[in-house]
Amino acid sequence: MVTKYDTLNYLIVPSYVCFGQEELTGDLNEHLKMTLGESLFRKRIDQAIEDIPNLAHCIKTELLGL
Repeated sequence: MVTKYDTLNYLIVPSYVCFGQEELTGDLNEHLKMTLGESLFRKRIDQAIEDIPNLAHCIKTELLGL
């Protein structure tokens, strides 16, 4: 998890996006498009959206003990 310089919110991003950084600068979407290419960038977004219920379940059970 990292924060972006212009917000107090945290982002959950793959380690290759910001390895060794605690704060992101610039446009993350543009950075990822340049790094991954447009097609893979879109695929990763779809995968992340599909994984939201699993992530929420993991947070509830593993981190909150619910």
